[in-house]
Amino acid sequence: MATISLIYAVVLAVPAWLNIRAQPAEISEAKTISGSAFRLDSAESASSQESSAAEKSSDNSENAKLADELFRVLDSHGKKLVGAEHETHMESVRSAVDSWAASEEYGVEFVKAQTKFMDEVLSRPDVAKRIKGSEAEFYDVTGGVFSQFVVEYQKEKDRIAADKAKAQEAATAKNMEGLKALSIIGGAIASFITLVLMLVMFRVDRSIRQIANLQKNA
Repeated sequence: MATISLIYAVVLAVPAWLNIRAQPAEISEAKTISGSAFRLDSAESASSQESSAAEKSSDNSENAKLADELFRVLDSHGKKLVGAEHETHMESVRSAVDSWAASEEYGVEFVKAQTKFMDEVLSRPDVAKRIKGSEAEFYDVTGGVFSQFVVEYQKEKDRIAADKAKAQEAATAKNMEGLKALSIIGGAIASFITLVLMLVMFRVDRSIRQIANLQKNA
């Protein structure tokens, strides 16, 4: 019985130790937003925007690089979908990028993901068919892209937060299981020690009785 108690304690010890040390599963911060998710019916009415000759920023800061990339996407697709006369206002792009990048709610990753999303949407055949060389339609679509991306980005943030919460709950549950197992192990070890002591006492008692009987018979 003592041996069984000891084996039981040893068998439980390893998983219990692992559960106590369990950490939340690592959740990727990557936000998966595909341009195929864009709905053309979300395109907004075109708003008046100033135009200027295409230009590149001479600033080498990260924000400037982000702005240059978004400008490149908007300008190249604009010229392809609307016509060579299409012009993208660089200062408007820079202003928007600076605002997003500095925001605690969005940040640099938001700008990068949004630029990728915009590029994917404007590359779609159905979007090209919708614009059909119209400047107004181009601004309708790009406005819709910006608006929908914000919604999709927030959904991804919420999903990641929920996944992290679930991972934390799972880790906490494992920690609790480990603690419960430790209490069981403690009981098993206590039983082992008790049984060993009882066995020792029994043998000592038997030895004493044997000695007493020998002395009595002598």
